[in-house]
Amino acid sequence: MSYTPDHTLALAFEFMRIFQSRASQAAPSMPMYCAVGIALGPVEAYYPESGAQVYDLFGRGIILATRYEGLRDLIFPYLNPKDSIIIVQKSVFEQLSPFWQEKFKRLELDGKQLYVRDDEGADQVYYSLGAVTVSSSLTSSSERTKQEAESA
Repeated sequence: MSYTPDHTLALAFEFMRIFQSRASQAAPSMPMYCAVGIALGPVEAYYPESGAQVYDLFGRGIILATRYEGLRDLIFPYLNPKDSIIIVQKSVFEQLSPFWQEKFKRLELDGKQLYVRDDEGADQVYYSLGAVTVSSSLTSSSERTKQEAESA
């Protein structure tokens, strides 16, 4: 199976859904929100020889995703109602299927107050609020048919 930006986004929305569920159970009277940034770039990993008990991920992709997630501080004050948010790089948005693209709003960056640190060419970002059901979006209809046949 090859993975696409759609899979990455589905995973992010699933993480956000689980976070919101657990947060509402832990502190029902206190609103809690999460933010996720998604960007393209190389990522490297370090796994010690003793096994994958401790590992490090690093690279431009991690740095940019962190920068996009950090835009929440600039965007959040303008949102009403408040909610968890996923912010994606323009190049990620352009690779998404129409199913996912329709869930996002575009935000133009002015390069002065609104900009993405370390992503000089970024002139816009895309964001989506709240959780989205992802079960049917992860698997294509032909993959579902194959899985159903195998389980019968």
